[in-house]
Amino acid sequence: MQLQLISFVLIIWNCMDYSGCQPHSSSRHRQHKAMAGGSSGCQQSGCLTCSDYNGCLSCKPRLFMHLERIGMKQIGVCMTSCPPGFYGTRSPERNTCTKCRSECDSCFNKNFCTRCRAGFYLHLGKCLDSCPVGMVHSDAQRECVPRCSAECESCVNSDTCTRCRPGLYQLNGRCHHICPDDYEPNDKLMECTPQVHCEVGEWSEWSPCSRSGRTCGFRRGQETRTRQVQQYPSPFGNPCPDISEVKECLVKKKRCQGK
Repeated sequence: MQLQLISFVLIIWNCMDYSGCQPHSSSRHRQHKAMAGGSSGCQQSGCLTCSDYNGCLSCKPRLFMHLERIGMKQIGVCMTSCPPGFYGTRSPERNTCTKCRSECDSCFNKNFCTRCRAGFYLHLGKCLDSCPVGMVHSDAQRECVPRCSAECESCVNSDTCTRCRPGLYQLNGRCHHICPDDYEPNDKLMECTPQVHCEVGEWSEWSPCSRSGRTCGFRRGQETRTRQVQQYPSPFGNPCPDISEVKECLVKKKRCQGK
């Protein structure tokens, strides 16, 4: 009877040990399933290996691995390019999406931002909370822009305007109330543009002396000559001189036919 009791206890102990091992066996099975790519999670485009719980574990060549947070869980996703706020890094082992610095909205790499978060301003790839001397912040662009002179509405730097305030005309990076000599205001472009002066060609030969279209009879007539305009003037340029001349002459004495 004592021997049978001992045998029964050993059987119960072995069963408990076996059931305790079951989760480890199941875990190994799921791990094998994930590495083989046999789970339904691998149906998403780009996955090379995956698991039902964690999504993609590795990606097909040239794709980036990005971890998307859903509550307390992270899911692996394979992407052709990284989403805003992340930059891509490539290596022989894997391509990954890495989060930009906290002040960057988007970036080229960990040291070069391309757009800043609200409250920071981009300058030479860095996101600053205040702009350097000689620059002011633009909330619309989230960038440090040059401090323009009083006449400028926008500028490249403090010495070069790209657009003047209303009523002023831009010329070579400067703003003018009155355009310099040899320039004139262009109200459409709000710029000082070079004056264009009239240019004419050479005089033609004098025409035969005639009167009322006739070149016969013994009367006084007129001779004419003309020249062509080569370049018409701008509104403030020098106007064109006369392009025709007339002078008195004597029609050659001869009998007109038909008289």
